[in-house]
Amino acid sequence: MKKLAGGFIVFLFAVLFLTSASFAEDYKIVDLGALGGSESGAEGGNDSGQVVGYSYIAGDTAQHAFLYNGGVMTDLGTLGGTNSGASAINDSAQVAGDSDIAGDTARHAFIYSGGIMTDLGTLGGTSSSANGINDSAQVVGGSDIAGDTARHAFIYSGGVMTDLGTLGGTNSGANGINDSGQVVGDSDIAEDAGRHAFLYSGGIMTDLGTLGGTSSSANGINDSGQVVGDSDMPGDAARHAFIYRDGVMIDLGTLGGTNSYAIDINDAGQVVGYSDIAGDAARHAFLWRAGVMTDLNSLLSPESGWILIYAADLRDNGQAAGTGIINGQNHAFLMAPDQDPSPSFGFTYGSPNTLIVNVNASGSYCVSGSCLYEWNWGDGDTDPFSGGPTASHTYAAAGTYAVTLTVKDAVYLSTASRSVNVNVYAPDFRPSADGCGEGEYTWNANTWTFSCDPASTDDNGVAKEIIKWNDGTANYVDAAAPFAAASHTFTTAGIKLISHTAVDTIGQTSAAEMATVVAAPFAISGAVYKHDGTTPAQSVRVQIRKAVTGTVVYTVFVRADGTFTAGNLKPGAYDLFVSKHLYNFGSGVGVPHKSFSITVGPSSSGNIINAVTP
Repeated sequence: MKKLAGGFIVFLFAVLFLTSASFAEDYKIVDLGALGGSESGAEGGNDSGQVVGYSYIAGDTAQHAFLYNGGVMTDLGTLGGTNSGASAINDSAQVAGDSDIAGDTARHAFIYSGGIMTDLGTLGGTSSSANGINDSAQVVGGSDIAGDTARHAFIYSGGVMTDLGTLGGTNSGANGINDSGQVVGDSDIAEDAGRHAFLYSGGIMTDLGTLGGTSSSANGINDSGQVVGDSDMPGDAARHAFIYRDGVMIDLGTLGGTNSYAIDINDAGQVVGYSDIAGDAARHAFLWRAGVMTDLNSLLSPESGWILIYAADLRDNGQAAGTGIINGQNHAFLMAPDQDPSPSFGFTYGSPNTLIVNVNASGSYCVSGSCLYEWNWGDGDTDPFSGGPTASHTYAAAGTYAVTLTVKDAVYLSTASRSVNVNVYAPDFRPSADGCGEGEYTWNANTWTFSCDPASTDDNGVAKEIIKWNDGTANYVDAAAPFAAASHTFTTAGIKLISHTAVDTIGQTSAAEMATVVAAPFAISGAVYKHDGTTPAQSVRVQIRKAVTGTVVYTVFVRADGTFTAGNLKPGAYDLFVSKHLYNFGSGVGVPHKSFSITVGPSSSGNIINAVTP
């Protein structure tokens, strides 16, 4: 995220020289190799152990940008020209760098994302270069302005390249950016009297000054706004690495030689770069922490065969990337504290209905940021190392199994294991709910009572049954008192989506739903005609009964004019019984009666009931 494109200059410092410093096997190192050519160099890295930089391709005919991930170096290609180089990578694996364009007439900044290298253009001039990228994919660098009269620092964000200006002089360049969008670099000051480190924040470019000399440069910035770079010392006879924090530029010193240069800083305030060693016999990569500058070579075993000459990137876990000499050639490296992986995993059951166990090892730690996972399931089956932290396994039978996770660092290849006993239970099936069976309504005036007899089954017993009545109310009954019947009275008509849920002893559920219709009552009217020859009219009693059970649902008496209104009924089929008033129907006293069938439905309003007096 915060990067100076140290670029190809590190090859100038490739001196086959080894100091007599005391070594300690504190760090391990990996050779990132090359793209078929002889040499490579690393310029940036991210928290997943991915590294970017440049490498000669086969035949050493050109240098190409590369992305190193999980032991594989990938050629990112060019923008159509001969050479390219990558300077920085964010945690989403988006890469910033620069490349010759077609015809090699110019070099342009690029962003590489999702397998595509995109030309970022320029500020109107011929060439540009990208030196840093943050997790929001904002890119910084330098570009020629129109007419190629100067080169200015830029920030590229949302498809737009913006000129950051200068500190009053002609030229400037941006070298790093943090996740807050703060930019660092260097710029000519007024009258081009020197070039100073700057911090660009909130639209303002601030001069950070120097360590007493003429010029300085800011190369990296962390998310706390601490800045690192290098500055001329008084008299300009030497240049020293610095850290700028709390408004003060602090000299980091050297590894005993004349000059030093700070390239990157992590969020813990630790710094990497490179420095002349005693006698200026060579330049070595350094790590500065807790006020002490340490030669990175002293952290490796003398049998490693490496001479580390340039450190370009530092992660919060102590992992560093850069360039060193191995077997007489400059190669990109990745190194980290010699720390074994820390395996950790949890498990869940796929379902009580199966013998499946799911495991998740995402809490495991590898110093490179990239782990591989191997699972021994304790039943003779093993899943070999894979890239993902999650897996599933189906056992043949219930029981207790010792599941072993082995974590391998994908970069440094160190391993560590952890075992946990997992109890696998026999399948348990979900209960079955029948949805209250058929159910039926009874009606009284303007209310409807629905009754049902819920039933459910389960292989290990039902713990609870629940009926929800679609109006915010429910019946809950534990298994100790199962439903014999359940009923609920509705006060409004309409469709009622009644649900019945059964819960078994381990919390599994099943539900059944039934839609029942409570229709609004409909008025029916009718006429009763006098029996011929009967004077005066006999009054009659009209009873409307259920067609099946014969239960009386409504009774009216005929008015003197021989007509009646039967009132309101639910839709349904009914029998109509007519008899003389004051005589009991079916009394057996010889009073004749007549019956008729009627059907009351949604369109029954106004039905005529023809009843003849006996």
